Amino acid sequence: MSSPPSDCQAVRKLAHLGLGRDTIATLLGCECRTLRAFCEGEFLLGQAEFVRDLHAFQYEMAKNHNASMLLWLGKAVLGQKDKSGIKSLDREPIRAPPMQIEQPAENASTDEDGP
Repeated sequence: MSSPPSDCQAVRKLAHLGLGRDTIATLLGCECRTLRAFCEGEFLLGQAEFVRDLHAFQYEMAKNHNASMLLWLGKAVLGQKDKSGIKSLDREPIRAPPMQIEQPAENASTDEDGP
């Protein structure tokens, strides 16, 4: 096991930027398992702050109507995904009644014939 990081606050700050354990361990010159052993709590706190800030950013972007950025961030980072179909409040699919199309009468004139 390598020596522990000298400052677990650095771990928190880097995790707050969205960096993963492996990247942080490399930047701080230690092994990932050493990072887990000595600074896991700070890493998890920084990660939670990153997600919190991303949610806040998403909300601000939504207020400014930037839908494409919201969709990308939600899917790529927050694990959100498109859902197909519309469901009612009781979680059952909403079913539309069958459509009935009236057939024109055989002897009726159409607009295609012209005046």
